[in-house]
Amino acid sequence: MSKPAVSAFRQAVYNEAKSLKIPIVDERAIDKLGINKGSVGGTIDMRYRDGEETKIKTFLAVAKYHHALVIYKDESFFIITSDMIWRLST
Repeated sequence: MSKPAVSAFRQAVYNEAKSLKIPIVDERAIDKLGINKGSVGGTIDMRYRDGEETKIKTFLAVAKYHHALVIYKDESFFIITSDMIWRLST
């Protein structure tokens, strides 16, 4: 996706998370972040395309259900639960 489309995607996720009161941790709050995918049972990847706001809402509903933080890194959003990594990207 082009840079403006990625920025619109990021802004859409931030706006929806704000309305649901779900915290997002990003490069403004952390200096270094590593995600060890080998320590969990599985990874679920969700791809966002223009006009698919349902995927954003579904992704954030997972964070709300698990009382988890949403992490923004490298143009992707992550939710890490005890046994899964959820990823939303463009």
